[in-house]
Amino acid sequence: MRKKIEEVKEAYRKDFFIKKIEHIIDIIKCVDQSKIDPFIKESVNIDESLKRLNDKSSYNFDTLIDKYIFANNLLETLENSIIVNRVITTGTIDMSLDEAIEHCKEMSEKCPNGKCALEHKQLYDWLNELKVYRMFNPYNEDQKSE
Repeated sequence: MRKKIEEVKEAYRKDFFIKKIEHIIDIIKCVDQSKIDPFIKESVNIDESLKRLNDKSSYNFDTLIDKYIFANNLLETLENSIIVNRVITTGTIDMSLDEAIEHCKEMSEKCPNGKCALEHKQLYDWLNELKVYRMFNPYNEDQKSE
């Protein structure tokens, strides 16, 4: 009985890491590669990294943990690279409301992950609602920051 419980725990842990890795892969696929800092783009082969993460031939527990750490590091590198590139090209890290609306529209249309696309569509709708609200409430404190 104890052995069966351990087998179930092991299967649950594997499934947990597999789902986490697949989620990170979906996020990475949604990254607009044109916004990645060129230096990072040259040093990180995104397609090769995704192949490595998608390789299911070695899904024992230790390799899953390694893949999960690799996936997280890759995602963090890409996110930081996009921020650096934005600062270099625009001089700021901030995104205007119109830029955020445009970003959400693009992502809702091109993101291969259905959940991600739906979340960007919902955010797109909310940001448009905020924009309309601000147009009819010119004395809103939030608007002064733009």
